[in-house]
Amino acid sequence: MLLKAMMDDGRHGARTGLRIAAARIIAVGLAVGGFLAGRGVVQSRLAERTVTVKGVAEADATAALATMPIRFTVTGADPAGVKAELDRHTAIVTQFLTEFGFSAEEIGTGRIDVLDAASYGY
Repeated sequence: MLLKAMMDDGRHGARTGLRIAAARIIAVGLAVGGFLAGRGVVQSRLAERTVTVKGVAEADATAALATMPIRFTVTGADPAGVKAELDRHTAIVTQFLTEFGFSAEEIGTGRIDVLDAASYGY
């Protein structure tokens, strides 16, 4: 009864029209949101239907380049003596590698690191 009385009253007619418009906007928003949410679920399920197949293949390959770092350490108090010992060790390693079929062009030396143990703590 009270609702009918409010609808009959001219003062509340504009307010009721606004409420109905707002309700329609909310209803449309909920419908569109539900549609988009459902579509997102369907799209996410489609991704689960794919199958990935991985196989194993073997092929013999010849390496074009190989590096084999060989490190050795020489210690001493005399720099000239340490250098001579370092050269001797380098010659031993080079001779070993050439005995196993490596050519002199295939063997190279890298950098030489010098560490002064007396000043290492500073």
